[in-house]
Amino acid sequence: IFNSIQMPKEREEDWRYTKIDALKIESFDLNQETKISASSLSDDLIEKGVILTDINTALDKYPIAQQYFFKSTKIDKDKFVALSAAHFTNGIFLYIPKNIELEVPIRANFEGTGILHNIIIVDANSKIDLIEEYSSKDDNEQLNACVTEVFANSNSKINFYHINSWTKNVSNFTNIIGAVERDASINWISGCFGGKLNKLRIDTLFNGQGSQCSNIGVFLGKGKEHLDFATNMYHNAMQTTNEVVVDGILKDESSSVYRGLIRIEKEAQKTYS
Repeated sequence: IFNSIQMPKEREEDWRYTKIDALKIESFDLNQETKISASSLSDDLIEKGVILTDINTALDKYPIAQQYFFKSTKIDKDKFVALSAAHFTNGIFLYIPKNIELEVPIRANFEGTGILHNIIIVDANSKIDLIEEYSSKDDNEQLNACVTEVFANSNSKINFYHINSWTKNVSNFTNIIGAVERDASINWISGCFGGKLNKLRIDTLFNGQGSQCSNIGVFLGKGKEHLDFATNMYHNAMQTTNEVVVDGILKDESSSVYRGLIRIEKEAQKTYS
């Protein structure tokens, strides 16, 4: 599928004002390993069934990882989502069972660039804070492509913090997809800093009645950096609530584009977005 999808063109709505004509995916090492470090789980959490491991181990060892793998993500619509599906080398898998409230945030640090896939599952009536940080120190031309799938099951709550800080020659394409079930909520808090081209897209699927989301984003551009920020909200159930605030600062010759979509289906009456 990845090989069959053409590179996006600027005339496409999702890529308007973001030029990637000069980007040649085949010129990058798609097997490059990203260094990942994550919080250690306490013995108590492990006994309760909390799982935090790398994505490759999870897909080999845990059926639930296979069950949720690309469950809410369409592979055939975006070249860089398909890139993650075809070539991911690493990523994290986090599973929180029912009725668990974590008092301490879970942190995952991604150092360097690569092709990544992450899966976060929070089961019914549980609550977590998750912080994911991406950074690079190498000034060479680099490519980072990441898909993170987040599942907030009924009456769960996720505070999801995404921060990226790239050197000047990184082309970053990050797609985050959150599926929110009945009376669950996801609060997205994101910051984008640096990168030759830094594209962050957050899709939220309101699949359950009473599901909620807030989305706060900030960005800072300098030099000739280009930042592309998108939020898409798909209201598929009744009485869902959503609020988006994105703000940024541009210095020097940097540029940015923000686009957002709110789609409310006929069955999603009494929605506030």
